[in-house]
Amino acid sequence: MTETIKLILLVIATNAISLMMWRLIFFNNEFKKSPLNFFKGFFLFTCNTFFTIVLYSKVQGLGLAVNLSYMLCLEWISLRDIKDKTITNKSNMLLLFLGLVCLLSNGVPFREIGFNLMIAGVILILGIIIRVISRKQIGGGDIKMLVALAVRFNIIEMIKIIIISIFTGAIYASYLLIFKKKEK
Repeated sequence: MTETIKLILLVIATNAISLMMWRLIFFNNEFKKSPLNFFKGFFLFTCNTFFTIVLYSKVQGLGLAVNLSYMLCLEWISLRDIKDKTITNKSNMLLLFLGLVCLLSNGVPFREIGFNLMIAGVILILGIIIRVISRKQIGGGDIKMLVALAVRFNIIEMIKIIIISIFTGAIYASYLLIFKKKEK
């Protein structure tokens, strides 16, 4: 089987798993047709396809399977957060565990893993301080998720993740304010 066919099948498989997760989480909800729901679905499909292609180009075998599992775990957490507005401790622990397995399967040196763990500790402390100062405007699950992400990603990638999260949140908050879904 050629590499292109393998990649196409992998993209189809990850998007099929994603669709099943989406249906499982939102099955009982009345899912009104709206441009935002279309955008969420399109965004999810695009992200799955992009990350599957990137992962496929970087790792193969067990490393690919573990990294795709990590990506799908992140997606599961995101979908549950969209629906329930909560991120469970179990989800964060699974994400943390998969992050460590990803690093080990990718052959990352223990020194770098230790540095990532120190950064995760710093993020935890800063997150708690920000949560207290902001009077709980940032959720505890969000802070724990950042800590779990910090185990997997290096400091430069974490800075990018935080900046992208802030801008994405601002765009979503603007949508809610413009269309009078929320007042603040």
